[in-house]
Amino acid sequence: MVTGGAVDLAVWEWPGEGPPLVLAHATAFHGRLWDAVMRLLPGRRALAIDARSHGHSGKGPLPAHWSAFGADLARVIDHFALRDAVA
Repeated sequence: MVTGGAVDLAVWEWPGEGPPLVLAHATAFHGRLWDAVMRLLPGRRALAIDARSHGHSGKGPLPAHWSAFGADLARVIDHFALRDAVA
């Protein structure tokens, strides 16, 4: 969990090498949908976020503006100090 912002954000992490992958989902999904993709990329570091009001993340005020989702993603990247990530 990444805490301390407008909402707590659930983040799923796969350890590994190479530039980290940052995986985001569409609305009405959650971060665990990337499990099947990550099985095809063994040994690759990746992080998948449950967007606000999705999966295990906190519920934010509605309606949520797209800029809030972008700010949440930036907060996760900062929290994990990711550099050279591929999103």
